[in-house]
Formats: sequence, structure tokens, C-alpha cells
Amino acid sequence: MGVQPRRRSINRLHTTTTRSLPPSIQAKKLEKVRIYIRKRFQNKLEQNDILTIMSETINIDIEVLGKKDTRSGFGEGLLEIGRKNKDVVALCADLTGSLKMNAFESEFPERFFQIGIAEANMMGIAAGMTIGGKIPFTGTFANFSTGRVYDQIRQSIAYSQKNVKICASHAGLTLGEDGATHQILEDTGILSHFTYVIVE
Repeated sequence: MGVQPRRRSINRLHTTTTRSLPPSIQAKKLEKVRIYIRKRFQNKLEQNDILTIMSETINIDIEVLGKKDTRSGFGEGLLEIGRKNKDVVALCADLTGSLKMNAFESEFPERFFQIGIAEANMMGIAAGMTIGGKIPFTGTFANFSTGRVYDQIRQSIAYSQKNVKICASHAGLTLGEDGATHQILEDTGILSHFTYVIVE
């Protein structure tokens, strides 16, 4: 790594390890570290360098796997967390291949649910699963994870404070060939308005 961080100054942001904190606080603290590192090194660091600094300075387990597309990273991460926690379940709206959820489906077929092109139903089912102690990860394109299911997220997940992980891919204009019906720019804005939703 070309730029050597001042670990002492980064550590001042974290007097406790994130493992001892609730997930919502963990996320906020991790984001503070990311922002600090970006400002401190004026965006001269690669993303992998940032992750390395974070893992070395705030006592968390982050494995740097190299450069890859986001959805492949999501698929691998979902499989890994599924191996570590038997309560993790995955739901998909007919886009298993696009979101790289195949490996999870193959290894845990009893914990994978293909809902089909019924995103609103998927959110409702996911919310219901939390009542039984499951930790559902939903997967579809960003437009269908937010805009199409606004009411279900608002009523069944956010208002009820359900522990549902809404995972989306193909945000913004990256789905150009599929047209405007598949594109969205306001996805994070929609979710940011909910009191009990954390956007990462």
C-alpha cells in the first residue's frame, strides 16, 4: 500500500470494537471510518486498501477478496453468512442468476424461496418470516426492491421494525438495455425516509 495511514488517529474514532455494538450502530461507526479514511487520504486509496485499514484498526473481520462485480460479491457474502447462521433465508423475485444467489440456493435449498415476479409478495413473506426468528435477505433489481414495493416496506417492514435485509442490484441507469421501467435513481432516497430503515 503506497499511503501509510495514521492508525492512532483512526483508532480514536473507535474506542470500542464494533462487535459489542448493535447492528445499527455498527453500520454508522463503519461509515464514519470510511468517510474519515477517504478524507484523510484524499481518495488516493483503492477500496481494498480502505477495507484493509478498517479490518486492522477497528477489530472486525473483513476479508479482502479482490476486485469483482458487486453482485458476485453479494452472492458470495450471502452464501458465507448462510453457512454461519442457520436462521438466514433468501428470497428472490425470479432473478437468481442476475443476483448470483445460485450458490446459496444449491447449498441451502430448504432456505431458498423463489417467489417469482411478485416483489410485493416477497416483502410480505420476508416480514412474516422474521416473526419465526428467520433473517430474510430479499433479492431483485433496485427499482423492484424499492419503488414497486414502497407500501409493503413502509407498512410490513419499517413500521413493524422487522429485520429484513433488502438487497438490490442494477441501480441507476445501469440497466439501460432494459429501458426506463427497470431503471431508478431515487431508490436510496425512498428508503432513507423510513425511520427504522438503514441504507448501506
